[in-house]
Amino acid sequence: MKVIVSVALWGRRYAETFLRYGLASQLSPNNIPLLIDRHRVTYHIVTTRRDADWMRAQPNFERLLACCEVIWDIIEDLGFNLTQIPAGMDGDKYPFLSRLQNVAFERSLEHDVLVFNYADFIWADGALCHSIDLMQKGVDAVLGFCPPVDVKQGRRALDTLRHAGDASGTLTVPPRVGVGIAVDYLHAEAALRLWDGPRFSSMPTYVIWQVADEGLLVRAYHQTVLALRVNSDDPLYCGGIRRGSLDGYFTAELAGRNTVAFADNSDQVLVFSLYESSAYSGVPASERTDALKNCLRVSVSQGQRRFAEVPLLFKRKYSDTQRWETACRRSWESLSKVHDQVPADWMAFVDEQSTYGEIGALERRWRGAANARTLFYRHALAGRLSGRLGRVTKHVLGPGRARTWRLKFEAWLFGDPTRL
Repeated sequence: MKVIVSVALWGRRYAETFLRYGLASQLSPNNIPLLIDRHRVTYHIVTTRRDADWMRAQPNFERLLACCEVIWDIIEDLGFNLTQIPAGMDGDKYPFLSRLQNVAFERSLEHDVLVFNYADFIWADGALCHSIDLMQKGVDAVLGFCPPVDVKQGRRALDTLRHAGDASGTLTVPPRVGVGIAVDYLHAEAALRLWDGPRFSSMPTYVIWQVADEGLLVRAYHQTVLALRVNSDDPLYCGGIRRGSLDGYFTAELAGRNTVAFADNSDQVLVFSLYESSAYSGVPASERTDALKNCLRVSVSQGQRRFAEVPLLFKRKYSDTQRWETACRRSWESLSKVHDQVPADWMAFVDEQSTYGEIGALERRWRGAANARTLFYRHALAGRLSGRLGRVTKHVLGPGRARTWRLKFEAWLFGDPTRL
């Protein structure tokens, strides 16, 4: 098959993370080197000209060039103003990333399979090939869950796996070693999804159960598209991501189909992310059921509910099969009981998704000219709205209303009447 692997990134910090960790893991023996023996592989990178020039000079990029063809899309050449595109964690970061992922949809039309990569994704050895193996005849997409790992602790753990004296080269992560990193250094925000934890997330789009010292079991409503079959005749495929994110919007569209495979065994497919965020969505454990009910009503489609029926096993070891079977049964009993109490509400889901704004409408902002107000926002306010001020606002207003307020504020600031 003709496989295209695509990553979109901008900013030196993400470019360094990509080369030193993400791409380094993809260059392990049973990922890209084995993939090119089985398939024709093209690597697609969407980034700024400055970041592209820097990456081309790095050793890991030379290793990639030795493996496969690399094609580029330069953000400036796509017509975007670098002073207007999102910086840090401001409100448009994920919609802008989705816009760049739509470039990957366009680039993929002459291929058979599109693999979505992210700059901070770490692929265990063999995970990339096994993801493609799951694309059997009739399968439209391979979905999985990528545990968020604290970026600083995750990097230190990964550095111990490098060969002596090789600071930026190939990074081979055995699956069970990778699960150990994910379990030991699970990001604090992800830890709020532990069903039996002392606090719980107000937005549990995935829920985690610890299986003693064996590993983790995850049931996820929003899952990551690891591999997607290219279908140029499919309006859904050609439409790409219209709003929000690949995991939130596009998988809701995929959920209506029965041709989705799941990466449910970490021994075959393990991908985790080096997550950097100050977000905090915690509520008292006593509010766990109410938080899940609200999430099911406004942030999860009927099809995405079915995704959670599949237990995703992250195996640090697998010596007590009875314990795993018990965790599978009890975890589904806990979720299905809440499902029965909350009917799916398609209109509430659509309304919630609409708060992210249509990507087509947001493009006018990203292509527009900068002014004093926008520059002040990028450099002085965006970080604060993503930090403590943002957390306080979410606590007072609730996550949905806080996001709506923020988007309306940005629409007023940037002069975008379509968002008011």
